[in-house]
Amino acid sequence: MANIQRERGDLGAALSLNLESLAIITKLGTKYLRAKVHINCGNLCLGLGDPDEALKHYLAAARLSRQTEYTRDEGYSLMGAGIALEQRGDPAGAAESYRRATELLQTVYEESGAPEELFGKAEDLTLLGAVLHHSLEKPVEAMNAYEEAAGIYRRLADPPKLRKLLMNMAGLRWRTGDPEGSARHYEEALDIAREHGEAAHEAAALASLSVVHRELGRLKESLQCGREALEFLRGVEDLQAEAYVLSSLAESHLGLGHHPSALSCLKRSLRLRRKVGDKVGEVGVLYDLAKVYEALGDKDLARKAREEAASKEGTSGEAREAVSTVKRRN
Repeated sequence: MANIQRERGDLGAALSLNLESLAIITKLGTKYLRAKVHINCGNLCLGLGDPDEALKHYLAAARLSRQTEYTRDEGYSLMGAGIALEQRGDPAGAAESYRRATELLQTVYEESGAPEELFGKAEDLTLLGAVLHHSLEKPVEAMNAYEEAAGIYRRLADPPKLRKLLMNMAGLRWRTGDPEGSARHYEEALDIAREHGEAAHEAAALASLSVVHRELGRLKESLQCGREALEFLRGVEDLQAEAYVLSSLAESHLGLGHHPSALSCLKRSLRLRRKVGDKVGEVGVLYDLAKVYEALGDKDLARKAREEAASKEGTSGEAREAVSTVKRRN
């Protein structure tokens, strides 16, 4: 009954039924089944946005699995605990939980040889890499985790998982000052997306490649990737992403001295940002327009663009800081 409610999307009802089941199993004294139900409850609590309660269930499941020497469930319990700890704002605790889960799932795989256990390890390594990458600022450890997970996904022939992981690896290479390595990962992710007809993911890889090529001084390649990305984005009607790519294209055009083309891209980006209500992005584009107008010798339009940007920006300074962040990401 709980599974039916979960499939229907009623997570609250599913949790209530699992808790009722847990009370019965506790009276029966069956630790193995109690651990299973605790994992179910933890998953549902995460889905309901309650990481504190989820963590309690995952830790209870891990303890029971350890007592019954059921290593597989202990590994998955600790993986869930890591997710809950991340959501509670404890990335260090999450990383430690993921590391322990990785060890346990490796042990299970060595004993069983079952590919699903290896797949579970790859998922855990991906989570570990992400928390090391984004929260703990440990790029070397993060890349090690990513690369090990990528090796598993290659071995198991799981292109969607590998493509997603390659995008993370490319982002990490970029952050650590390795644009060549970043380009290689984005290109492989692009090849996978093309091979499997994943238009949205192909557009994301192309947009990212456009930025990396510009950083490497390959401005013509940057423009080509950006234009291809735009074609896909128009097809899926992702106006926000289209606006970002247009701003990126404008920067590449400026690098080549193509001021009229840069101006055209920025005007289109501005229209889209206004359409989707991206006020911070709108301010950034207006400042960029002012620079292009200056370069074209139109001081009046440059002044008007700056004045409009300043009026929308406000006096707190927070918008300017947010604009700078958006520009860096673009």
